[in-house]
Amino acid sequence: MHPPQFQIEPFHEDDHEQVCELLVDSFRGKFQALVHLSDREMTELLMKLWTFDCRDASVKQFVARKDGKIAGVLCLKWKPSEPRNNPQSQVNLVQLIRQYGPAKVLKLVTGLGALSYAPHETECYIEHLAVSSRERNQGAGQQLLNYAKNMAVQSRCKVLSLHVSCSNSQAIQLYRKLSFGIRRTRYNVLRHLIFREPAWHLMTWESSVITCRE
Repeated sequence: MHPPQFQIEPFHEDDHEQVCELLVDSFRGKFQALVHLSDREMTELLMKLWTFDCRDASVKQFVARKDGKIAGVLCLKWKPSEPRNNPQSQVNLVQLIRQYGPAKVLKLVTGLGALSYAPHETECYIEHLAVSSRERNQGAGQQLLNYAKNMAVQSRCKVLSLHVSCSNSQAIQLYRKLSFGIRRTRYNVLRHLIFREPAWHLMTWESSVITCRE
């Protein structure tokens, strides 16, 4: 049996730029549906707009490394035990609007909000999972998903869930291979207008654990 090809470890603040670059690379189509910027400009805007608090126990991010470089990223989300601050509340939107223009900033904020989801008490939710284009079909996505399963079990959640566009057949095939099933399919008018993706699956993998985060 071959050892895992990628080393998965917790996200650190020093990883922020590489992670934003990877997200822009992986979700280029979704970002381009929102704003017309170069990859570098989009990365810089995302770095300033999207902040990640490593101290927040209800949201955890992990990176998959290969040869010292980040090849993939996984973000898991649980229902917070107490009200949490919105990290975007600390962002200086006025300054960003002056730099990039109101349309680009507001579209990106609206788009990120349209993708948000609040997990239930016994649910661990995959906020995002992305793999670098240079590492596609090398097993990083599968390894990160298996890591997510282990984290869901360790946090005593009975459901691991994620959303995926109905048109993303390649991702759906991978999720089915790893025993995820379609819980429900819904039309989302906001995601349709913003991303041109009208229908979305909520897919779930269920463990035998009954309670979550005791």
